[in-house]
Amino acid sequence: MLEALRNQVSQLERALQSKLSVGGSVMQGVSTDGRMEKLLATKRFYVAQNMRLLAAIKMRQEHASSIIGQLRFQPSLQDDAFLLYMAYETQEKLKAMDLRSQFQGTVREINGISCIALTRGASMDYDMEKYYAGVNHLIMGDVAWAAYQEKAIFMPLVDRVIDHSVIRRVHDNMLVIQTTSWTVEQELQHRFLILQRARTHETYSVTVTALNPSLTPAPHAFRFGASDITNRGFKSHVTGTCCLQTGSPDEAKVTIEGMVRAQCRLEAYVRAHTTKKADVGPQVKGANGEEDVAQTSRARVFLRSPLPNGDGHDGNSFFCVVVVTTRSTRLHQRIQRRTRLGYLSEAQRTLSATADDTHPGRGSH
Repeated sequence: MLEALRNQVSQLERALQSKLSVGGSVMQGVSTDGRMEKLLATKRFYVAQNMRLLAAIKMRQEHASSIIGQLRFQPSLQDDAFLLYMAYETQEKLKAMDLRSQFQGTVREINGISCIALTRGASMDYDMEKYYAGVNHLIMGDVAWAAYQEKAIFMPLVDRVIDHSVIRRVHDNMLVIQTTSWTVEQELQHRFLILQRARTHETYSVTVTALNPSLTPAPHAFRFGASDITNRGFKSHVTGTCCLQTGSPDEAKVTIEGMVRAQCRLEAYVRAHTTKKADVGPQVKGANGEEDVAQTSRARVFLRSPLPNGDGHDGNSFFCVVVVTTRSTRLHQRIQRRTRLGYLSEAQRTLSATADDTHPGRGSH
């Protein structure tokens, strides 16, 4: 009897041991499979990360190569005489153009812009004019000048541009910027733009000279001009040329179309950022405390978006258009007092010439 019980206990122990060993191997297999899955997932993650890093390294290497390739030309961009000479060459070439007297075709009008283009020899020249009523030419010129210095404003205005940077400020009226854009053939091209402006009481002009990375003249060059012709507004005049020897006709056509769109977008930008209208000093009191009717003037102030810091001003300052409809020394002094209090920015304030019943901000469309 005891022997039978011992045998039964032994059998039960062996059965239990065999079951435990089978269960342990199963658990061990499950644990091994879990670790393997974790290792494979980690491997896939690191492979993906390595691919991203390799792509980023390749992109940075290409960018560094383009910068290193341009460094040998940087000394010329630091030479003021070289910049002045290139700008002078562009100005003389554009001043010699007189398309309005030579053009025999039909003038196209787009959004109030009178546009003509003419192919002459190895160049395609264009001319764009528009009259803006109730807007000061110095103000609009300063807006265009500031737009070239601010990447956030410049890139939405110009087609196919993917990068923009100011690489040198020669003085208040000349600067050099670098742009990267797509060509018609979907290739990246780098350009250096030399900007020079001339600002007087009656005229405003900005000449743009484009250079290749080798500092040879690029196919496109143009000049923006604004002249105060009636004391009620100004005439915008853009002349440009596209060389067909160093560029293609398709590229020239796309460039001219882009110039028209850029001007339309600049107008839309100015209109969209008109945030507030206010009357400044509806009455001016005389020495006896009564209203001086002869000295009373109306002025309209249009507060617009902050201008870029590149002009040397506080980013919180606003671009303002002030149009005084009659002569008033007292009102001028009042506006100056408001300026000192911080309502207007010194370099962004311009009083237009005296006019009667003008409507600021309304251009001809």
